[in-house]
Amino acid sequence: MALATEVKVYEADNTTLVCSLNVNAVTPANARQVRELSGKVQIDDTGDGKLSVDYDHPKVAELTRGRFVQVIEEGRVPFAFRITSKRVVDVPAPGGGDKDRIVTVSGGGPRDILKLGRVLPWMAVGSLPLSRR
Repeated sequence: MALATEVKVYEADNTTLVCSLNVNAVTPANARQVRELSGKVQIDDTGDGKLSVDYDHPKVAELTRGRFVQVIEEGRVPFAFRITSKRVVDVPAPGGGDKDRIVTVSGGGPRDILKLGRVLPWMAVGSLPLSRR
């Protein structure tokens, strides 16, 4: 039996739900909505994640920079990431037919956003960096 996996996309505040993508879809209409899902969590680093969906998926426009992607498997969150890059990729169809397009978003884990709040105590707000001396 496959794990029930769901992908939730949240606004930049990480509290407002934008949309949900069901990875283990049963119906043919939703069977290909998530093509690839990967991520890693590291203790000594921010970790990262990557999600690929079909170009013509109805929720693909919701995958924008700054939003958070949370992966849920059987009620636990193995990894999450903030979208920092988005690209469209052409993939050859099986059997050598026309190309298919997918959208891939990726980014660093939730700890990655802490870099934006870094404070340098020897710098005044709005000024250029100065020596610590």
